[in-house]
Amino acid sequence: MRPVQRYQQMADYGRILNRIDELRKAGQTLARAAEQLNREGFHPPKRAATFTSVILAGLLAKRGRSGPRPRAVAEPGILGEHEWLLTDLARKLEMPQATLHRWVRVGWVHARKLPTPGGHWVIWGDAEELDRMTRLRKCPRCWSDEHIFSQLTKPKARDNE
Repeated sequence: MRPVQRYQQMADYGRILNRIDELRKAGQTLARAAEQLNREGFHPPKRAATFTSVILAGLLAKRGRSGPRPRAVAEPGILGEHEWLLTDLARKLEMPQATLHRWVRVGWVHARKLPTPGGHWVIWGDAEELDRMTRLRKCPRCWSDEHIFSQLTKPKARDNE
């Protein structure tokens, strides 16, 4: 019998997520929630013997945001018009955050890093840019589509540039 390698393969995956939600709604930190899961006999798959706050943060990130935003990111006026936190844009476009991080790195999107703890990425995208990003994500990567793909990798000029 092969060991379970992913949370989704675990029989109690849903119970773990529900329990994390209950603990967070009760005001528990991720570290306290991890301790409680360990006390209740839950175990993570793979190499970790016990749950940690880092493991829970990763689980919640894969499922989508849970809990309040960091205070520095929630400040009014931190985002300009048509600006998105990378995490929010990834969720809106239904794509992995890692893909958007790569697009930032290679210059396929207009982005800036917030001067906040954790340095959250902000990506600019009006409706036209969101459409371009969606098409870029879905564009086949074969030689016959090379011209289309190369056009989709060029972000639109912003008005203030």
